[in-house]
Amino acid sequence: MAWRDTLLPASFNGIQFKVQDHEAAVGRRLVVNEYPLRDEPYTEDMGRKARRWSVNGYLVGANYTTTRDALLDAAESGEVGQLVHPYLGRKTVKVEELRVRESQRDGGFCEVTFSFVEAGAKSFPTAAPLPNQLAVMRADDLLSVARTLFTGGINVDGISEYVREAYGGSLSDISGVFSAIQLAGGINGQTSISKINQAADWVANLAEIAFPSQTLISDIAGVAGKLISLFGGVLDLGVGDKESGANFARFSDFTTEKTTGTSVVASAINQNAETVERFVRTAAVANETKALVGRDFSYYEEAIEARTAVLQKVDALLESSQNDDEYTAMQAMRREIAAAVPENSETIPRLRNIVIRQSEPALVVAYEQYGSTTRADDIVNRNQLRHPGFVPGGVPIQVLSDG
Repeated sequence: MAWRDTLLPASFNGIQFKVQDHEAAVGRRLVVNEYPLRDEPYTEDMGRKARRWSVNGYLVGANYTTTRDALLDAAESGEVGQLVHPYLGRKTVKVEELRVRESQRDGGFCEVTFSFVEAGAKSFPTAAPLPNQLAVMRADDLLSVARTLFTGGINVDGISEYVREAYGGSLSDISGVFSAIQLAGGINGQTSISKINQAADWVANLAEIAFPSQTLISDIAGVAGKLISLFGGVLDLGVGDKESGANFARFSDFTTEKTTGTSVVASAINQNAETVERFVRTAAVANETKALVGRDFSYYEEAIEARTAVLQKVDALLESSQNDDEYTAMQAMRREIAAAVPENSETIPRLRNIVIRQSEPALVVAYEQYGSTTRADDIVNRNQLRHPGFVPGGVPIQVLSDG
């Protein structure tokens, strides 16, 4: 087969044109390092250059302008295109420049000059969320599901006033726990303007939940939004993630009053109460998850203990789940908790038991263990010693390993 038989009709993105000639530019990216007082340079190879092609072609014919405009649009689109070249074959390229030359002397004819560069492939690593970020995302997903189940599960319209009153009482029960959290400190101890305003909104929402109006009782979605905001405020306005986690734990066994009987009214009251309880416990464990993955743990066993406590609450909710979306969201959050805590599992210190031969001051024990006295107070506090000058010998004491 002769070389002419292998030629392809030229086109860019399916738009055909005639080729007159072309040039190709290839090579290496080199950096020449020339040093003072040295005759010999060092040439550093930084990799292959992007391949470039300059293609000179033309359009001819009574309707050449239509093809010209199509080529101009394709060149300016910024998209990766397919170049078919008689000699080069098929190339995946982007257009750096397209020049068009027309002359009154040459009617029905124009020259086109392309500057193509190979498109290549994106080889940069893509950013992936860290495990603790994924856990927060899954917690937000669970909150979204909980909100939907709450708004769809509460029934207070066209029903007995006793049902509305019982539902309002459930909201007051929730406010009692939030009020205890507020009294424990943190919510009102803000210093920045934005946090002070957030705390003021938190207190206002709490007051509305504590004494819900008939309008709020009818606004199920509004109640859900205020409750989620209150939970979020405990996390944002707390004195620390550890303390916030303890505050959310107050809701782990939250219950609200139910009634006896099998009447329609009793069934509605109890259905609303169960919906409220489920929502509160779910929202609490979702926010406790956020607090957990945000904590800085001083040693590995502390992290595992905190993680286990939260996972046990998640497992309890999973066992009683009756909704596929809720179950799936909880499972996803549980998986990310296990992966995220502790965040630095390879370097975080571990607890270990040691036995010193004779009683010594904590400063001496710390220096013998770490080569520094800075952890003497940790040894005293961790082992609940009565006096820092007397660490008992012959009995096991707990110390931290080096991270």
